[in-house]
Amino acid sequence: KMKSKLLCGFALGLLSLSVIISGCIAASAENSTDTTIVMTIDNPLMQINGEDINIDENGTSPIIVDGSTLVPIRAVAEALGGAVEWDNDTRNVTITKDAKVIKLVIDEINARVDESNVTLDAAPVIINGRTMLPLRFVAENLGAEVEWNGENRKITITSKSENNINATEATTEDFSSELTTKSLSD
Repeated sequence: KMKSKLLCGFALGLLSLSVIISGCIAASAENSTDTTIVMTIDNPLMQINGEDINIDENGTSPIIVDGSTLVPIRAVAEALGGAVEWDNDTRNVTITKDAKVIKLVIDEINARVDESNVTLDAAPVIINGRTMLPLRFVAENLGAEVEWNGENRKITITSKSENNINATEATTEDFSSELTTKSLSD
């Protein structure tokens, strides 16, 4: 009789465990802050995690200048978790994310990332009143990966969250051994 109760308790515990693990995995997926941004040259819309939005209120599109894609960076930086500051007097753009600080100056080929000087492939410019910055440089320095599809003139930016809890790392064996020990001691 005691053995039957123990087995029943163990089975019930495993069932409960599977429900808990499923919930953790679903919650992890829902709370994921992974971000995918898709932009197309000469298209004023971009997709953030599958949702179409305007890049900015003026209908500005990504363009290619001297082989580099330039975009009004605020929407991209903010989608990647960064913040953008513009100083009109000095024509400086400062982008921050966590402890990372990126500083660019309009029409200057040199930039700063934290305390390091960096030479850009293309200088930031102002076109039709919009500040346009080199997309790959900014996105990669914010920790994202950038892919270029030349045939479709499409840019895909992917940022993986470093803070995701990977519920699948907690295995059923970890929980069942704890449950077995607990059931046997009760």
